[in-house]
Formats: sequence, structure tokens, C-alpha cells
Amino acid sequence: MRKIKTADVFLGMRLIQRSGLKEKLVPVIKGISDEDITSVGILGFLSVLEVFGENSCEHLIYELLSGPLERSPEEISNMDLAELSDNLEMLGKENDLKHFFSVLSGLLSKRQ
Repeated sequence: MRKIKTADVFLGMRLIQRSGLKEKLVPVIKGISDEDITSVGILGFLSVLEVFGENSCEHLIYELLSGPLERSPEEISNMDLAELSDNLEMLGKENDLKHFFSVLSGLLSKRQ
């Protein structure tokens, strides 16, 4: 597993814009200062799943996760749910997700 990089921020931004996730994710990002980061991460991830499922964009989440998890999108799609959960938890522990989402929020706000 690798740390989240600048390219991941821009990929995340493009995925959010293509999927229409912005309307659901911005309130989650704004809630970071008010809630436990783990709760915000879980709520954010569930929002992502909900929107990507609605928009048939499932492959986009695999593409986003493939970088930091250092796996192909196909490996992510076939990953056991418990393994995915463990990897997401590790990703959260090894990265400053609050900063990642703050940068992402700033970039999305500038694109309004």
C-alpha cells in the first residue's frame, strides 16, 4: 500500500464530477471538523457507493482505489469484502484523510 498522492486527488475530483457525487460528498467533507474522522470516512465511502451504484460507475471506484492500494481495478473488484474493509482501514490510518478531503473540497469549490 502506498500513501495517497497528488494524482489521486485529481483523479478523485474527476470521478466526483463525472458521477454527480459532489452534492452528496460536500456535506460529508464539511462535517470532518465536527465528527470523528473514521465516521466521516465511513459516511463518505457509503455515499460514494450509493452514487456510483446509481450511476453505473462502479468501475470508477475501482480505478480510484487501485492507486493507493497498489492493485489493478480488476483485483479491487474481485477482492473479498473483509479484505477490502481491512485495506480501507489501513489506508485511513496511513494517510491524512482530513487533509485529502480538504484539498478535494477546495478544488471542487473552485469549479462551481
